[in-house]
Amino acid sequence: ADYDLIIAGSTMYAEAMLAVADEHPDVDYALIDGSSDHPSVTSVRFAANEGSFLAGMAAALATESGTVGFVGGFPLPLIEEFRAGFEAGVHHVDPEIEVLATYV
Repeated sequence: ADYDLIIAGSTMYAEAMLAVADEHPDVDYALIDGSSDHPSVTSVRFAANEGSFLAGMAAALATESGTVGFVGGFPLPLIEEFRAGFEAGVHHVDPEIEVLATYV
């Protein structure tokens, strides 16, 4: 292979990455927001809920209606972590604020 490191920025690429990792064990791989026990693949996870907690606090402080919204791309586990952090941040400021959530 011509590369030393290949990074997959989504779990959507996990299956393909594992197949390629078997074919090219001399290359290192990084899987963002996923997990793998493959010896050539390093799992990289971020505390997604922490940043969205702060966003939820900001939304709660900005709302004048007592309602805020969360829009996620797709209800994947990572996006649900974002949502949980956002809702926790909102309710940390004011437990009475309503959070409306949807996915596109």
